[in-house]
Amino acid sequence: MVVSCCIPVEPPANHPLWVGTGKGAAAIMGTITLQQEVSVMQDVEIRIKGQIDAHWSEWLGGLQISHVGQEHSQLNGSIADQATLYGILTKLRDLDMKLVSVNIKEGVHHA
Repeated sequence: MVVSCCIPVEPPANHPLWVGTGKGAAAIMGTITLQQEVSVMQDVEIRIKGQIDAHWSEWLGGLQISHVGQEHSQLNGSIADQATLYGILTKLRDLDMKLVSVNIKEGVHHA
């Protein structure tokens, strides 16, 4: 997401945009637009049936892997967008892991 803001600026007296001379002089005001890329991440929690080893973490987008009892594994972390999520879900499918649940918390700002 790109965040924009405008800052009014006044050119210096000797600038070509400066109109008139003396007390009645006026500047033609302008604006400078500043843009900064802000990364809005989504925190995700994926629960799957079965146990998956922690060494799969990097391949699964860096999500942290923990075990919930003997029957489930849980993957937690931040992802950039829905395309990343679908990529992770596709990899889990390719490993023949059965999906139990997916929870997403959107709008988490990371600088």
